[in-house]
Amino acid sequence: MGSAASSVEPVRLYPELKRDLLLRAAEERISIPEAIRRAIGQYLRAS
Repeated sequence: MGSAASSVEPVRLYPELKRDLLLRAAEERISIPEAIRRAIGQYLRAS
């Protein structure tokens, strides 16, 4: 990660997506924000 301060970005999740996110984060024993950061990182690298 960079040295700049982090930002908070509000996002709305469909109930099914939120459920899947909670389950995946629990499986991997990581926080919800960490799961979101990883997903965004993978999305950007795939472009």
